[in-house]
Amino acid sequence: MTSKREWQEYFELINERQPSEAETTAALERGEFQAEERHQEPQSPDRQNQSASADDVTYSRRQARQPETEPASENQAQPGFDSKQNDQVEPGQGQSTGHNAAAANASVEEFKKHAGNFFAWYKERVLHPTQYLEDEKPNKPFLFTSLALTLILSAASFWNIFRRFFTAGESAVKSTFGSYGTSQVQRVADKVLPSVFWNFLVIFAILFLAALAGLAIMTRNKVSFKDLFFKYLTWFPAASLFALAAFLYSFVASVPVSQLQSNPGAAGSSLGTSLFILTLLPLLGVGVTSLAAYYFIGKYQAQNEKFDYLWLQMFQIVVTAFVNYLGYVLIVSPMLKDFFSNLTSLFN
Repeated sequence: MTSKREWQEYFELINERQPSEAETTAALERGEFQAEERHQEPQSPDRQNQSASADDVTYSRRQARQPETEPASENQAQPGFDSKQNDQVEPGQGQSTGHNAAAANASVEEFKKHAGNFFAWYKERVLHPTQYLEDEKPNKPFLFTSLALTLILSAASFWNIFRRFFTAGESAVKSTFGSYGTSQVQRVADKVLPSVFWNFLVIFAILFLAALAGLAIMTRNKVSFKDLFFKYLTWFPAASLFALAAFLYSFVASVPVSQLQSNPGAAGSSLGTSLFILTLLPLLGVGVTSLAAYYFIGKYQAQNEKFDYLWLQMFQIVVTAFVNYLGYVLIVSPMLKDFFSNLTSLFN
């Protein structure tokens, strides 16, 4: 059985804070560790006085046996020491170098500690997201890191497939147009790739966070929006797995640029399959957040006698779809128009 100290160390590793009394009591009731019983015999006053007297006698004897030493002279010559060499060394130079090295090592160790804490925290939330929804003090930096990882990896998967497309295009035009064709492809890639990343980053931010609007309406009298937001972010470690899978797939997905002229049908089919899988994987991550929305509605609206659970879920779906539509009309559509307009101008 795990001891209380071991449980506390594991809790601090995962959450980077000490557990509260309520959390410790709850863990003890769940049987996560065994209560420690300590038995200590009380000492009588006479025994305490005897112990103190014995310590005083021992200390006096040690002081009597300690030889008196005279402080060494500051100007005392030392073998092998060159005073001229000492004059040539800049004061504090060695100490400054050592201090910088120590500071660098401390920074590295601190980074390793936080990285280890994050991955331990991340693993637990991936495997059991619903078990950590009631954390009294959620690890907000780690939650925002999970959100950022999900969005960045989702956008980077499309950025990477476009990057590979341009790289293959450079090889294809090099044999026909030489260095001039290669430079033109590179010029277009330098303009297009940053826009691809940021455009998809905005698109996935809308998709992953759209469910919050309906949840805020459905739970407005049950939980504060701040608490709801961090509970919602608890699901993002699981969602980030699909974003990571999409990013890894973008390195091995088929990009048959060289076959576009010789066999355009097969090349188009292969490229379409790659883009379909690349789109599906992040959308599965969006599905995780949809399941989170259904979970919260079931939790906070379980006692709702006015509306059936079916219509509450339908309301959540409609609101989420409406938010996505507004995001497309107001943000994504103008953004894509500018993107294709700039892309067209590159070829004029």
